[in-house]
Amino acid sequence: MLIETKQRILKNLILLSIFTSVIFTFAGCEEALLRNDACTVHAVVIDKGILPTCTQSGITEGKHCGVCGEILTRQETIPPLGHTEVIDIAKKANCTRSGITEGKHCSVCGEILIQQEIIQPLGHKEVTDSAKAATCTESGLTEGKHCSVCGEILIRQEIIPPLGHKEVIDSAKAATCTEIGLTEGKHCSVCGEILIRQETIPLLGHKEVIDSAKAATCTEI
Repeated sequence: MLIETKQRILKNLILLSIFTSVIFTFAGCEEALLRNDACTVHAVVIDKGILPTCTQSGITEGKHCGVCGEILTRQETIPPLGHTEVIDIAKKANCTRSGITEGKHCSVCGEILIQQEIIQPLGHKEVTDSAKAATCTESGLTEGKHCSVCGEILIRQEIIPPLGHKEVIDSAKAATCTEIGLTEGKHCSVCGEILIRQETIPLLGHKEVIDSAKAATCTEI
């Protein structure tokens, strides 16, 4: 019965060598099995190695005997490789657009090592653009606003057209024999600008008339 059992084990090992990667050297193995002795020539079974990852250890390839179980090549532990860090560049936030902080990830396994955080938009820094009053001849501007950081116009200044002059008539003055005169003129009552300049009218001078002489009488001078 014992011999038949050993022969069956040997047959199974032969089949295993055909359908797997197990390497057997059978010279003397059958004899050792039948004699119930220790293996003199081992039936070698390859223990596959496992590659390490960034965070998990691996093991080297090993070998053992498929008959007696003896370890022929011991498997050794390979320590984890550790992450290969890649910096994820930060992006600054501006007045209207969000940004992100600097982060890190592993270029091998893709694990996020330092999570990037969102930076909220900073918002505009308002500066008031002063209004300018329109005059009679020059246009003005309404009050506006812009951002002192990015320069974006927040409230656009509108043009105020010139107001135009408010005319006042400067009355003419007739010249006399002894006083000069003036022509009619015009000026603006708001800004004082002379619109039509008054011209001087020269003195007219006297127009002499001879008053006739009268002789005195006895009773009249």
